[in-house]
Amino acid sequence: MHSAIVKEALRNGVNVVTANKKMLAENFTELYNLQIKNNVALLYEGSAGGSIPIIRNLEEYYDNELLSSERTNGTCN
Repeated sequence: MHSAIVKEALRNGVNVVTANKKMLAENFTELYNLQIKNNVALLYEGSAGGSIPIIRNLEEYYDNELLSSERTNGTCN
């Protein structure tokens, strides 16, 4: 259900921000391609180590390399 809402928004040219890690993990390739095709932003954030934001920090640290996927053990521990 959530992915349908996000996909529709991206198709309609709406930028999306989400923290739904399960939805991203299950639909990442399709959402990423919709983002590119419709020239919109799909922004997300995750946390690890007791709610310490991690994804944005990785992107800033590795600013010359695009982050196009992530892998976790399912619990982000």
